[in-house]
Amino acid sequence: MIELISPADGEKISLLTDVMREFVERQYSGQHVYAEDPEEFPDAEDSYAWLREKYGKGFTRNYAGNPNEVNLTKPQYIKFSWKADVPCHVEITCSVKYPNDPQTEILPPELDGDIYTCEAGNFFMRTEYSWQVVSDDGKQHSELRRFVTLDEFPRAIFAQGGGNIRDLGGLKTYDGKSLRQGCVYRGGALECYLEEVLKSNERSYSLTPRGKHVLRDLVRIKKDIDIRKDSVGVLNESPLGGDVELLHLTLRGYELFYDTPWANKTKELFDLLADESNYPVYLHCMVGADRTGTVMCFLEMLLGVSRKDLIADYNITSLSLRDIRLIPPDGECDQNRFLGGMGDHEPVEETVKRNCEKFLMDKFGITMETIEKVRKNLIEE
Repeated sequence: MIELISPADGEKISLLTDVMREFVERQYSGQHVYAEDPEEFPDAEDSYAWLREKYGKGFTRNYAGNPNEVNLTKPQYIKFSWKADVPCHVEITCSVKYPNDPQTEILPPELDGDIYTCEAGNFFMRTEYSWQVVSDDGKQHSELRRFVTLDEFPRAIFAQGGGNIRDLGGLKTYDGKSLRQGCVYRGGALECYLEEVLKSNERSYSLTPRGKHVLRDLVRIKKDIDIRKDSVGVLNESPLGGDVELLHLTLRGYELFYDTPWANKTKELFDLLADESNYPVYLHCMVGADRTGTVMCFLEMLLGVSRKDLIADYNITSLSLRDIRLIPPDGECDQNRFLGGMGDHEPVEETVKRNCEKFLMDKFGITMETIEKVRKNLIEE
């Protein structure tokens, strides 16, 4: 006989760890700001002193050499428990169809006395799941229970050896909509191939076999979009292996992103995002902070993401602890370059969205039809 213990039927479950929740609360309450005295508090790291002191003990900036490194970008895994007199496993099904039918990562169960426990992770936000426990021989089935995950930013992904991986989905637009989950993922590199990096203490991310399994077989990434220049000619296939296609779309960060020499690669990216059969995609540079952050920021502006969510998505990269980034709530960000022609009482996001459209069409030759397809794919009705 199989007796379920937890989660309870109908339970609402958070996917945020304590550090994620505290970061988000501080972010949205405006606590992440530059100190008034720049000589006493010279840089952004001082705004995150609490992060290092409270959660960063033992962090060594060495993901590639130590896949069990402190990883504050890892989401909360859900713990399942049950009693049984035979070996069992958990089966989980999702009520929503996401691109390429992704699955959760379910870890092997452990037995303590007569109680089994196991953890599972990489769930979607605000989604209903069903679960039950089945004996390994298939002869016994528990009752079927359901739980719902909460609607909380960010939707993070854990792939062992990697970091700073999260879904663009779940961010909110200024007019109350949400970006669709399971389509566009952002993060750090999937491997470390540069000898000078491997020999230093500033090691890059490098996925373990378990991490590759998560992104390839469970998240089921279709396109590995590598926007680094130095990987061209070095990597000829995705480190994820399988049927994952590697695409080199060299793009730059900050001011250089808006340079016309990259027009063909920017156009290629938006053409790819306009075709929903390409999802899910994984877009990354080395650490997912600057180049990736700039590209994601522009895409979010085009989609009408609210200013507070746009800034939060940039800043939360700081949970990696190796790439501290800070835009104060009232600070300058890429939105500021697209404020021209703002109408009376017009939301800043609407002005920015319109000017982003014009920029894509004038500078990169991207059609309005392509822009509308991207929006249709990535904004929930």
